[in-house]
Amino acid sequence: MTDTAPAIPTPPANFSNTEITQATTGGDGLTLAQHRESIEFGLSRGFISREQAEAALVAAGDKPLEAPPAQNSPPDEPTEVSPSNSPGDYKMPDLNSLEMAVSGKEITSAEIMQVQTTVGGWFAEANIAPDMASAITYHASAHIAAMPNYDRMSLEAQNAYRVAQEGTIRRKWGDQTVENVALAVEMVKELEVRKPGLTDFLVRSGLGNNAQLILTLGNIARSRAAARK
Repeated sequence: MTDTAPAIPTPPANFSNTEITQATTGGDGLTLAQHRESIEFGLSRGFISREQAEAALVAAGDKPLEAPPAQNSPPDEPTEVSPSNSPGDYKMPDLNSLEMAVSGKEITSAEIMQVQTTVGGWFAEANIAPDMASAITYHASAHIAAMPNYDRMSLEAQNAYRVAQEGTIRRKWGDQTVENVALAVEMVKELEVRKPGLTDFLVRSGLGNNAQLILTLGNIARSRAAARK
């Protein structure tokens, strides 16, 4: 997520879907069957959407999904209400299942508590309502499950992802894109000052370029800016 919405560049001609898939899986030589099994597991547990699963399979050169869509819907469009001020009041996703899908390992209770304290602390400090926070964690979990090794992807693959997400944002916001993105960026900057570590997390995970997260934060920031007028 940048301060301004840059012109969308054209991905390099030699950039391949195989490179995205290898980078996304850490380049550890997963077979198509293993990759498909991982994607289908993430879809069945609600970590990623059917659209994201289809895109990951196509990028790997695999055939599209044949099963009907999983009955997994994001939270209803939230409206900001009086928020909680305690990190423990924010509901986190099923972190153990998410970790199993990403790394095949269980997460310890201490690690779960650390995530609750850190992420819940960000929400509390930003004065975000619990239902709005649920929408954010839903989209964040889906992104992490689909791209667990974002920080190890090539620059070309990361750039291709950013370009695709920018396209989604522009289609949603149109000529308000630059203004709304700037509001979202400013909101993150202000929170980073009070709770350091958020920016690094967004950059390493790729969530800083995730369209759903940017759209949600931008809508919150726009609503607050309008209330101050």
